[in-house]
Amino acid sequence: MKSSSFASEIPAPSERRAMSNRTLLGLVVILAPALAFAAYQYLPSPGPLLTPDGITYLDFATERPVGYPIFLFAVKALFGSLSSIKEIQLFIYCLSAGFLAFGCYSISRSMLVALLVELAMFGYPAPVLLSKVIGADSLSASLTTLFTALVLLTAVRKSLASFLLLATIAGTALSVKPVNIALVPAALVMIAAVGKDLHPPRWVQASIVVGTTACGFAITPVIHSVLYGDRHSQSVLAEDLFQKVMFNPAFVKNTNGSCDESFINSILEPVNEYIDVAPSSLKPILKFEYSNYLRYRVLVPGIASRNRYASGSESRRSFWCYIVARFTGAPIAFTRNIMDQAAQEYWKLISNWQFITAQQRTNYEQYVTQNPLPIPAAVAPPKADLEMLHRARNALNEQDGWTSETASPDLASVAPPPARSQLLSVPLKVFQVFSVIASLIAIASLGLHLLRLIKLDLVWLSLGVIGVALQGVLIITSTVEFAQARFVCGVWGLVCATAILSGAEIAKRLTHSGRAYPGLERRLQR
Repeated sequence: MKSSSFASEIPAPSERRAMSNRTLLGLVVILAPALAFAAYQYLPSPGPLLTPDGITYLDFATERPVGYPIFLFAVKALFGSLSSIKEIQLFIYCLSAGFLAFGCYSISRSMLVALLVELAMFGYPAPVLLSKVIGADSLSASLTTLFTALVLLTAVRKSLASFLLLATIAGTALSVKPVNIALVPAALVMIAAVGKDLHPPRWVQASIVVGTTACGFAITPVIHSVLYGDRHSQSVLAEDLFQKVMFNPAFVKNTNGSCDESFINSILEPVNEYIDVAPSSLKPILKFEYSNYLRYRVLVPGIASRNRYASGSESRRSFWCYIVARFTGAPIAFTRNIMDQAAQEYWKLISNWQFITAQQRTNYEQYVTQNPLPIPAAVAPPKADLEMLHRARNALNEQDGWTSETASPDLASVAPPPARSQLLSVPLKVFQVFSVIASLIAIASLGLHLLRLIKLDLVWLSLGVIGVALQGVLIITSTVEFAQARFVCGVWGLVCATAILSGAEIAKRLTHSGRAYPGLERRLQR
């Protein structure tokens, strides 16, 4: 009797495997992020804590969305200061990575897939190190990672709670960085794909997404209206789009000075003449490096000084005027030029063009030594901008003890980006390009699925939704920005989930097995 009772208490083999899987999943989802958090805490920061962008976030500047300033305000209210901001941002990123690993396991039922996602999320330091800078990039990367995980969990569980969180994250991410508007069509595509399996009707689900999107848009002008009264929210979009027309020789003329075109043209003409005769391999580097210097050290403060503006942010009206004049003067040529640049920047973005080789940097240095760069003199910032800078510095130095870390946020002069080892950049480029190609295939497959021409499993269906968000962010960024590696870091969760889940699916088909790498899976389970 006792022996039979004892035997009944021994878990069956299937129960033991389930317990082992839960234990291993806990290690992957909890222990791996904890170890990454501990390790990255002691890595040096990639740059100064306080950057030119960081100053505007600390001061609720009207040109910035209020999502990240509210986050900083909440941290300061809860902890008394911003002394722990780096650790808090790093913790949120690690938490979101663990949640993504759990979502990938839930849809693939593969512990190996979850582990590979963790390795990809933490193995590339750049997205993680964004947490060591005051700026919206780290929080935005965490939110897009959470969005990706919720897409996977909603597809698997058909849970209204997961969908509500997904819609909320999309609206929150929009209030942090406007480029995250790409999450909204992805959420709507999610409704088309799995909405019939959720309890409320699809029109209710769409209303929820529209509502969270409206909140994400509206919170910025509302907060700015409360803080500044009649002052309207502004946008850095004018500065971003202006860099796309800076290096086109068709200058704006004859606007009676309303666009400050005489001053702008006097700065841009010698620079463009220099770039026109430079070797084609160096032109992208020159444009990239000239862009920030000319806009923020010369044009913005110069226009403010000429017009007696209180702040450099008011110079954006001249940028908008200049852009509109360029468009109305030759709309077809303007649109073609923007589209051509967007295509080039799209490739640079996914291929990490900013990571130039040592030979490219040497060529640059040799050329500019033989042909000195025309560098217009920098202009002093307006008084209001200097006061904002001093407030930010004083707050950090006096309250948070960051005197040694808070370097001057002045922009560097025209210099090429640092050379990177191709041993590391080539695998990264392959990984990103593979992810982007897989997302395009997933989007096309999802379209055929919605047209009832094919039937997708949950993995490819979810990848199609994730692909809409990923491609949306890449296209928007390529249209308004010059490619930088940090822009891909903002969607690193989308990239990792797409590459690894699609890779596992391909491996599954190649092995004709129900699992990718079944032998390794069995070893992990043991």
